[in-house]
Amino acid sequence: MGPSEPTAADVAAARQQLGERPIAFDIDGTLVRLEPGEVAAFGRAFSSVFGVVPVLRSWEELPVVTDRGIVITLCAQTLGRVPTVAELDAVADAHVGGVEEMLAHDPAAFSAIRGARRALVALAARGPVGLATGNSRVTARRKLAAAGLDDLDLPLACSQDGEDRESILRHCAGQLGVPVGALISVGDGTWDVTAARALSLPFLGVAPTVRRAERLRAAGALSLVEDLASPWSALAAAQVPAPAPAG
Repeated sequence: MGPSEPTAADVAAARQQLGERPIAFDIDGTLVRLEPGEVAAFGRAFSSVFGVVPVLRSWEELPVVTDRGIVITLCAQTLGRVPTVAELDAVADAHVGGVEEMLAHDPAAFSAIRGARRALVALAARGPVGLATGNSRVTARRKLAAAGLDDLDLPLACSQDGEDRESILRHCAGQLGVPVGALISVGDGTWDVTAARALSLPFLGVAPTVRRAERLRAAGALSLVEDLASPWSALAAAQVPAPAPAG
């Protein structure tokens, strides 16, 4: 058994702490390392389809942080219209092409967060586990493959299943055959905090840096870990995020 695989003790601890509670994991920054060049890569994908260069500096600036939601926002800002389904799919294809370019430049890009595989396997052995990502399906699958997590074949809810994070979490719950309110949500973005609060879900934030932890706490997150090495007790203690800060 390799170091990334769970032990029998891991599975027992996960089962003891969490029972069969269903858990939904985001992908970027939660299971797979964030890559700083991806914002620019997404902007290039948009430009290649629409022929205009969007103003895109940070995901944090956007009202909806899912691939389809981002394209809809940028299309409204730059062209004053709604994108077609064909255009949305074309941006997804161009974006995964950008991911491939990043991997060609750095084969270690999109590597797994510490403990990710071990946690997923152990948790899936004791109850339902799904993936709820704002990525398009093709991009999510490529990143999971780069991180060595694609063989786990977990249910995947993505941007094609909902334009906002709440809709994606609802779809994830449906895939797992549970009410959405039964989920524990695990993510790394302020948008993940907002979605968990809107759905009254316990939320565990993954924050490997002080800056990320500060952002999540400022958004209302009450439960944080640095990585996914032995997260059982933190998941069991996860709380619904605090009310959104005024203003």
